[in-house]
Amino acid sequence: MRICPNCRSQFDNQPGNSCTVCGWSLELCEGIPVYLSNADREDRSFSDYVTNYKELSEADLQQEIVDKTYLNNQAEKLVSYLDRQNFGSILEVGVGQGFFLRKLREHYANSTVTAVDISIPFLKHVKTLENVECIVANAENLPFREEYDLVVASDILEHVINPIDFLLSVNFSLRLDGVMVL
Repeated sequence: MRICPNCRSQFDNQPGNSCTVCGWSLELCEGIPVYLSNADREDRSFSDYVTNYKELSEADLQQEIVDKTYLNNQAEKLVSYLDRQNFGSILEVGVGQGFFLRKLREHYANSTVTAVDISIPFLKHVKTLENVECIVANAENLPFREEYDLVVASDILEHVINPIDFLLSVNFSLRLDGVMVL
């Protein structure tokens, strides 16, 4: 289920809707839903981090920072560890250019897949994939409660400010028998 990033109450995830408990409202940025809490939106450090990451992602999309063959091979290796288990719903946190996301779509064509990042350029880049929902969210405050069978976070732990909050947020996002791949 979707939850408000402000007060963690159940939230009807339609653009323009407001949380019935705290009044937080879902906004769209370039057609992508933004699930940032008021605290994230007002935090200067977080804002600077998002701006810096946006610039890095734009640069990476224009001229690769990490070799694409390496990233593709790593994505193939990571998906092979999943051993073709059946996952009805999958969340990838920190989607980047979408190498792993593409492998998930190939291997789990019948699963619902959600891509989360704080980079609008990266999300716009992967939004063209079929049957992938893209949202902007802080990895330390994911707007989900018991929604996913699988949560994957590849190469992002070193990028979050508070890893414990991130791990707790992922835990809340997983169904009781869900799996996290880190």
